[in-house]
Amino acid sequence: MEPASLLERLTRRKVWQWAVAYLGVALAIGGLVEFSSQPWGISPSVQRSIHIILVTGFFLTLVLAWFRGEKGRQRVSGPEAVLLAVIVLAGGFSLPLLGVREDADSSPGSLDSAEGVGSGGVGDFSTDVSFAGVHPDPDCEERAREAVERAMEIDSTSADARFVLGDYLYRIEGDYEGALDALDPAAGVLRWNGDYQRTRAYIQRMAGRWEAAVTTLRDQAQHDPTDVGAPTQLGLCLLYLRRFQEADSALRSVDERLTRWWPSDGYTEHRLNLGRMERMRGETGPFREWAAEEGEYAGWQLAMAREDWPAALEANSRMTGPLANVIAYHPVPLLTGWAHQAAGDTEAAQEDLRAATRALEAMLAEDPDDTRYHESLGLAYAGLGLADEAVREGERAVELQPPDRNHLHGPYRVYALAAIRAQVGDTEGALTELDRVMGMPSLFTSEWVENDFLFASIRDDPRFKELMKKHRGQVF
Repeated sequence: MEPASLLERLTRRKVWQWAVAYLGVALAIGGLVEFSSQPWGISPSVQRSIHIILVTGFFLTLVLAWFRGEKGRQRVSGPEAVLLAVIVLAGGFSLPLLGVREDADSSPGSLDSAEGVGSGGVGDFSTDVSFAGVHPDPDCEERAREAVERAMEIDSTSADARFVLGDYLYRIEGDYEGALDALDPAAGVLRWNGDYQRTRAYIQRMAGRWEAAVTTLRDQAQHDPTDVGAPTQLGLCLLYLRRFQEADSALRSVDERLTRWWPSDGYTEHRLNLGRMERMRGETGPFREWAAEEGEYAGWQLAMAREDWPAALEANSRMTGPLANVIAYHPVPLLTGWAHQAAGDTEAAQEDLRAATRALEAMLAEDPDDTRYHESLGLAYAGLGLADEAVREGERAVELQPPDRNHLHGPYRVYALAAIRAQVGDTEGALTELDRVMGMPSLFTSEWVENDFLFASIRDDPRFKELMKKHRGQVF
């Protein structure tokens, strides 16, 4: 067949038109997938599958155009359409299952290959690990352990396996240095994987590697302008270091990212961080007001700081459950008891604190190693005047989560112990613990402590004032 004749037939059958149209659509879909991969959590294996489908579909489109395009007619029968879809899907998803790598020159599963989390079937097990919370139930912990074992059996050297192992060591074992040792070899492969970088930075803070965490988050934020989580975490990390100007810059950059990329996601966590910064500076600005509107607990905190007891009690009445997160567990009766206590209603306060005590004692019977329960129980005992019991629980919380082992959560335990000692009349002990916690990265600035109702009983002590002066303006 003459070339001119072939070109004429391709044109008549509209093969060129179909090819150009398909390429335009395929490039648009590929660009959308790449752009959305991080915010939507699309794993590299799924991305590769989509790319394979698009490539396979191009050749099938050419075949269809050739055989069905005579006289400009492009018709596809029902059976042909079904067969085409089956071929495309089978071809697209079979290659990742067979372990196809984007970098054919690298050894399968090696850390030098171009695979990312989720490829080769290993990364699927990370979901099991992520089920583990602060203190997972035995079944959850066992599933997580089995997931890690399966991942390591598939390929212990892959980036996926290293990520899953690091996640397990951090969440289940509490071995932060071991987790970083597991994650670090995957850094070359997962350098710009947002989930990996944010997890790594979080563990770096747990291990006390604050500057490393700042570098990790700053690099990720600069690399991906659509990643809102990186600058949000960076701002909070800088708040712990009390570098307010840098923190403010990082947090304000989130405004632009949210407005430009994710306007429907809202500003809750971002503005709560701005509210924290205002509290650390001793301010009651617009962001702290906004934080109060976001939830009853934030509103309760603000009302207590202002010594507006009716507003605090009103916020208590709207609470539907405890304040519960990885750092604290405060049942509603504990918060209500504090508000009644601050308002001078001793009888109501005692009733609430006894209710909180009963609830926390029952929870500790189920999970005796939960630091949050020990801490809250100690605070409740302190409000009831049970000094020995209160100090015992506070010290137990610090023992379970010391700040020299968990540099992110440990300071909260020391701060609670200081509050317990202040409430039971041990001013010297309270000042010692405050001096300790204010001398390490944390949210507890002089301004924060001065406005905390838990230290109202020692605010007028000259030693307290001298301590606040000592730590005012401290930067890490």
